[in-house]
Amino acid sequence: PDMSDVTVIGAGIMGLACARALALDGARVTLVDASDVVRPASRAAAGMCAPDSEALLHPPADPGEIALWRAGLAAWEAFEAHAGADAGLDADVRGTDILTADGAARFMPGERLVDPVRAMAGLMAQARDAGVRVAKSAQAATGAVVIAAGAGSGAFAGLAPEPALVSPVRGQLLEIARPIAFPDRMVRGPGVYLAPRGDRLIIGATSHPGAIHLDARPEDARELLARARRLRPDLASAAVLASRVGLRPATAFGPLIGPSTAPGVFLATGAHRNGVLIALVAAEILAAAVAGRPHPLSTVVDPRRTSGPDRP
Repeated sequence: PDMSDVTVIGAGIMGLACARALALDGARVTLVDASDVVRPASRAAAGMCAPDSEALLHPPADPGEIALWRAGLAAWEAFEAHAGADAGLDADVRGTDILTADGAARFMPGERLVDPVRAMAGLMAQARDAGVRVAKSAQAATGAVVIAAGAGSGAFAGLAPEPALVSPVRGQLLEIARPIAFPDRMVRGPGVYLAPRGDRLIIGATSHPGAIHLDARPEDARELLARARRLRPDLASAAVLASRVGLRPATAFGPLIGPSTAPGVFLATGAHRNGVLIALVAAEILAAAVAGRPHPLSTVVDPRRTSGPDRP
């Protein structure tokens, strides 16, 4: 297939980032909105770019993934330097307070918070400016194909074997009024995070592998509030203003970014909890793969590793 003509399936934050990166790399790009297959998880995400606290609380199976997460934060800050407020990074919220299960407290400086909806609007504007065409169907795809359909990637398993490895993990988060005394940083503890966004506080997130229903569950809200109150007793009287539900794309291998074993097919999916965090660096890895260039992080996320001798 013609690698200068690329169809990206999925217009969540991962697909948008990939479409933009490919177009800036000189490819002719068609971006296909796959929201009829799955609602993009990025619209329900808190948007924490917190690689070091994530590594502490949720260490990955492959330690190389931590380098990917850190590169993800660096890519967001480079995007902010270029796009300003349109990048979606909160200018005020910096760093993460962590309370570990043994009661120890740590502070991770430099971590950031992205508003995914703002960031996606900025990425879409830049993608269109770079010549990306947006379509509702991939039926006319010629050239290379990038599957970036999040938890819905399995619907495209007819194109390549690897998307069948992606399964949904349902997550719910809440928004409450932000207490006046809440700091300009993220707070994380056992089973919960608190992320301030303007006059609201985001509380997340549940994790239910295999679940696909998108209705908010009151019992999940009660559990999240209980965990949050253990961290911050000043949330005792908090009322839920909004609930959001999304389906994270997970695999047993970690993210799948790069070439499939099927010729002309590429993937950018499977980021699970960290889709927003790694979106921009994943797009760099993907664009390099389509162009046939090496990237220092490509081996950590190469989809072809799922069919090799190291497969679990």
